[in-house]
Amino acid sequence: MGTKGVIFIVIVSILFWIIGISTGLLGEAVLFGYSVCNSWIGNNTAYISENDEVTSVEYGEFSYKLLSEIAIPDNIVSIKEGAFKGNRLTSVTIPHSVTNIGESAFALNNLRSITIGSNVSLSKNAFGSNFETVYLNNNMDAGIYRRANTKSTEWSIWYKNFRYIKNAGSGSTSITGYDGTGGEVNIPNEINGNAVIAITDGAFMGKQLTNVTIPNSVTIIEENTFSNNELTQIFIPNSVKSISADAFAGNKITRISIGANVKLGSNGNSVGVLGANTGFNGAYDRNNSRAGIYTRPNTGSTTWTRTAR
Repeated sequence: MGTKGVIFIVIVSILFWIIGISTGLLGEAVLFGYSVCNSWIGNNTAYISENDEVTSVEYGEFSYKLLSEIAIPDNIVSIKEGAFKGNRLTSVTIPHSVTNIGESAFALNNLRSITIGSNVSLSKNAFGSNFETVYLNNNMDAGIYRRANTKSTEWSIWYKNFRYIKNAGSGSTSITGYDGTGGEVNIPNEINGNAVIAITDGAFMGKQLTNVTIPNSVTIIEENTFSNNELTQIFIPNSVKSISADAFAGNKITRISIGANVKLGSNGNSVGVLGANTGFNGAYDRNNSRAGIYTRPNTGSTTWTRTAR
């Protein structure tokens, strides 16, 4: 490094000491100054050693370097305070090897997606934007946590393409959304060992689905869950106990396989689980809610025929 470089570093260091003392943010000023000086001498890459002897990302090691992406290897166990603070990260994957993340380690980024393992100890403001509270409220479950934009403090948890919530006190989960489109979808019967027991209002609405497999862990299908798709037939497993009105409205369903004594929702205006004026709810009632395969000749018909399931 030339003389001008040394002079620059000295000036920057003195400046940040002054700012830190005058504002009471000495630690932050030192961290920022340290990062600027490191960047000046060329240490501004995001390379993290994969050597098993390296188990931590140190204090402020990659802070304020304008990084847009990072890859954290699975030899890392601990991410220290301010390690990646003040960059341009929009997403980050924390390997399952990591057990603790220090204060403000990922603060002041543009994170909208965080993939993290279970039971990671998070210090104050490790990611910021209320993530720590949401992670704790989800029992520190592994998953992909997302938010709509960088100003939002509302994070949702995802498993693959499925958004879900963990039902308090029951050891079960409910599917609340889906970000795939078109074709077939196989809904998981469990997520992180917790049975999927419900599919909530509008979770798969308008996704251009042609076929859906509902697992036999599901007991409740709520309103508009599968509405406005391209389904022509559905198989309802015996585990399902209730289906709300309009759950399958806006499809072209002519064949339904269903178990016995399922409670079918209606709004009282000829609207059943398939939507308005389809006749299915009435046909099921007239058959004493017996299990069976119910078919009709076309989508304009309200006449359903039952055969043994």
